[in-house]
Amino acid sequence: MYRLSPAWAASRGDGGPTAPMARSAGSPLPAELLARPVLVIEDEALLAWMLESLLGDLGFAEIVMAASESEAVRLLGDRSPGAIVSDINLGVGVPDGVEAAGTLAGTAAIPVVFVTAHAGPVNRARIAEAFPRHAIVAKPVALETLAAGLLAALDGPSVH
Repeated sequence: MYRLSPAWAASRGDGGPTAPMARSAGSPLPAELLARPVLVIEDEALLAWMLESLLGDLGFAEIVMAASESEAVRLLGDRSPGAIVSDINLGVGVPDGVEAAGTLAGTAAIPVVFVTAHAGPVNRARIAEAFPRHAIVAKPVALETLAAGLLAALDGPSVH
């Protein structure tokens, strides 16, 4: 099941959630992770759709798509995601992806993968301090790299 923010639903043209993608039988990710919702925070529609497709190919049963922290909080409600995949730069005047993921993860050790072109030393230090289970994946991202990032985030800090 997909939960889309109104902005994503409108950009898709159908005004609502889409049907879930078929689970991939050969996913390298643990079934326990795939059974929980994965949250994607990405403000650029084309990149968000690409991440949605890759995560569906990896076998996630539920993908929650949001363009900002506030949309993600509203769409998740009181549930906690199994993993977060976030861009760092979410636009001007809103919390960035590091802040958004921190708010959504709270004190839980949720694996977080930052898919970004902004992985400089300052952001790497912020991420390492805030997230015990994280990976940083450089854009553009491929299926294998995203899977490796998610696996690495399950085990601890990593950069791909």
